[in-house]
Amino acid sequence: MDAYLRGGRTAAKPRGGDRRSGRIEAQADLLLGAIRETPDITLAELREGTVRNSV
Repeated sequence: MDAYLRGGRTAAKPRGGDRRSGRIEAQADLLLGAIRETPDITLAELREGTVRNSV
């Protein structure tokens, strides 16, 4: 409402950017390797592997 009253703008502001790609890309080799080894791996198993390997 304030933006409209000050400048007459009714369009939404641009939203924030992508915040996760960097973290995913940093783990890409590990994730893709795990998927190649175990094609039916679950997200929980992938998460456990990335946490274990990032410590």
